[in-house]
Amino acid sequence: YTIVVREILGPGYRSIEDAATCKPFNTVSELFRFDDSDSESVQFDGKYFLSVSDETIHYDKEQSTQTFVVKTDSPLGWQIGEITYTGGDGSEDWLHMDKDHGTRGTNGEVNLTADAYNPTVSDPTPREATFTVTSGRMEHTIHVTQSHLQGISLEIVDASGQPLTDIRFRSNPRSPSQPPLEEQEETFTVKWSGPSGCRMAIIMLGDRVFPFETTGDNAIYEGRTLTNGQEEYTFTIKPTAFTLRETDPAEGNPFLQDGATVTFQVSNAEETLTKSIYIRHECISIVVENPEKYSYMGHEEALTVYSNTSWILHEVTTELPNLFLIPGTNADYKYREGTTGGYNMKTGDRLTYEVERATTTGSDLYGLTRSGRKMWLTFRDTEGIAPDQTIDVIAATPDPTATWCPVGRPYTYPYASYSGYGKEKQAGTPHSTPPATWA
Repeated sequence: YTIVVREILGPGYRSIEDAATCKPFNTVSELFRFDDSDSESVQFDGKYFLSVSDETIHYDKEQSTQTFVVKTDSPLGWQIGEITYTGGDGSEDWLHMDKDHGTRGTNGEVNLTADAYNPTVSDPTPREATFTVTSGRMEHTIHVTQSHLQGISLEIVDASGQPLTDIRFRSNPRSPSQPPLEEQEETFTVKWSGPSGCRMAIIMLGDRVFPFETTGDNAIYEGRTLTNGQEEYTFTIKPTAFTLRETDPAEGNPFLQDGATVTFQVSNAEETLTKSIYIRHECISIVVENPEKYSYMGHEEALTVYSNTSWILHEVTTELPNLFLIPGTNADYKYREGTTGGYNMKTGDRLTYEVERATTTGSDLYGLTRSGRKMWLTFRDTEGIAPDQTIDVIAATPDPTATWCPVGRPYTYPYASYSGYGKEKQAGTPHSTPPATWA
């Protein structure tokens, strides 16, 4: 996206943080959308667009060819004007292109070739060229420079040689199954080249510095000077371990994350290349919030599961066989095993369930007191980093709406008080002879 600020209508927020988290205001904007991943700059005349992939092109001293792309949807097509040469040793006609016009909707690749630059003057400077790309009243100016120096290069790659922009560490200090953090080291390689005497600079930004090697051939330090034209270094990095206290759900942040940006910069007298790698370390956790310790039979209850990983309800066990975790009227509590969710740290995943009413008679039913039967739910990280989280609820609390009791058995009232059968009875008071008409 290219955003051009044309007018400031009023004051903004007091800080970058406020601006990032609050709604915009004093903003008038107009959006033009098109799909063009090759474009660096776009002109729009209200009806048509003209885009170019580069507005600045740089060559080193060797002869080479580069390609830039021109696109338009204007029926006028596009045209390239005359090349103007300046600077350097005064030479001209050193830049060549294989096409200077094109039509709308066609391949607009233009191959630009620069001749080798071997100036004869004692104190040479880069030579320059400019040309315009136009379509109707839309116009781009392309600037081309060529140095008399050997070019510089910089790349950051992983162990397989692929470009690398970030490294991610994931751990939890409470996990007994993951390998020790000191074994989770990562490596990356920085390759750079240039003329003798060009320098490497390293800038690190982050809340907590990741411990790079500080001694030996692979040590990172400021101002490393290139001596032989091309070098590469492989760096080993380990994150600073999280502590139990700082990731404790009650005292700290179970989803704690550290981050650092390491920027590498190679420069010579005329050119600078910069590339960065972002390193982050995340504490992977599952936190289950259970607002109700007691789960009443026949009533819908809910748990909230917060996590920055994917989880599965791995196991549901109960102290008595007639206590089932069920969805609605489904009497098979195993249905709830296998429930999945995850990656919701903000609002959490809400898991609703219901404890089935006991339907059998006998001592099991009458032993369902607040001191008794439990149900355990175990949540497991499917990625194997966070430890299992097992919570328990007392799932045998009597249904507060129940009025059922067989004749001849003592009964403890589940209400605060009960007025009937001749006199008021307080909760917890057994009555040995309930009427036979109770259901």
